Amino acid sequence: ETEECIDRRFWQFASICEGFPTGDVFSAEIWHILRTCVTDFAALDPDSKLLACIEAEYKLFRLVERQVCQTEIVRIFRDVDDFVQTGLRIFNRRKARAGRSLENHVHELLGKAGIPHEMRPDVDGRPAVVIPGRVAYNDDSYPLENLFVLGIKTTCKDRWRQVLNE
Repeated sequence: ETEECIDRRFWQFASICEGFPTGDVFSAEIWHILRTCVTDFAALDPDSKLLACIEAEYKLFRLVERQVCQTEIVRIFRDVDDFVQTGLRIFNRRKARAGRSLENHVHELLGKAGIPHEMRPDVDGRPAVVIPGRVAYNDDSYPLENLFVLGIKTTCKDRWRQVLNE
């Protein structure tokens, strides 16, 4: 019953997509669908919510991707470079979406937990999150033990230096 509800709502959402919605739209839709279809979703612990949202959003994204990219991938390619460029464009869209998705869901969970924070603030290093926010970060008198900077990455394989800089 839960999976049927989710699948039905995924198809409803995907059927009206003529292009790719923003990552914010995808993430908001996932929270709405899971709250509606998953019994006691609100009672899940934050880790379980985060994993459920990431997994569900990827499924929804792939459904929309199949619909939106269908004509682009079944066409005859001019040459190998055209084929590779098409694949890279699709792959890069997936990676960018995954990163923004994770950030969006962490933002939602921090908000639900009542933790003051600022997403993607304009501060040195460009971290994903500053707790409690940019104003405290820039205030030299703010106690450092109450200031947190988070780098949110889907993988650290090639990004560990970026995380250290942030």
